[in-house]
Amino acid sequence: MHVQGLSAAEFATATALAERAAAATGRRLLEAKAAWASVDSQLGRDIKLRADREAESIVLDVLRAGAPYPILSEESGQIGEIGAVEPYWVVDPLDGTYNYFRGVPLCCVSVALCAGDQPLFGCIFDFNRNEMFMGGPSVPLRCNGAPLVSEPGTDFLATGLPRKGDFSADRLARFGPHVAAWKQVRLIGSAALSLAWVAAGRFDAYEEAGILWWDVAAGVALVRSAGGQVSVTGDLLGGTLDVRAYRQP
Repeated sequence: MHVQGLSAAEFATATALAERAAAATGRRLLEAKAAWASVDSQLGRDIKLRADREAESIVLDVLRAGAPYPILSEESGQIGEIGAVEPYWVVDPLDGTYNYFRGVPLCCVSVALCAGDQPLFGCIFDFNRNEMFMGGPSVPLRCNGAPLVSEPGTDFLATGLPRKGDFSADRLARFGPHVAAWKQVRLIGSAALSLAWVAAGRFDAYEEAGILWWDVAAGVALVRSAGGQVSVTGDLLGGTLDVRAYRQP
């Protein structure tokens, strides 16, 4: 099997590395929460914890040791030259930082292998529930190694209000009627986990405007692995994105 220029062996190595990196990081985030929940900086609606940089260090060490592709990470930005077709890693070492800070168990580690604008494989570790979601467009969706199959629906939306989103009166006025069209709506504070749960059938759709590539790359891979449809518009490497993901019966 060849996936976007990778041999079967290279792809298998990369997927195993992603799982190893996410697992090691998630376990440490859980163990060290008392020490790592301290605030490094706070600017406007954005908060950075010691956990963000400590978690990134673990992820990057594992990935670099086994498959030294370029990396796009929330904390360090772009590491190495990311080309148009060559593989690269996209990492959010702790998605749901504010939840982690406040003790809300809705956060995760997100690792994706991408080429250009296409996620080839995604790995999202919900360390609070010990759930490891893995999959991609050519890889069956699994949770903790077991196949994950669910029936899609049409009435349960996950969304968010990201820190770089549009909070103008006009945008918020349009936001209300849009979400009111759904039977139920949830804002759980983690884009990656929201997408993993769309893939798993816990949510039916996810939409968010003003999100960033490291927040959603792995989740996009998972939703596509589950047979869902995803639209991503915007500048992947340098700006914000509008993302819509759904599974329809």
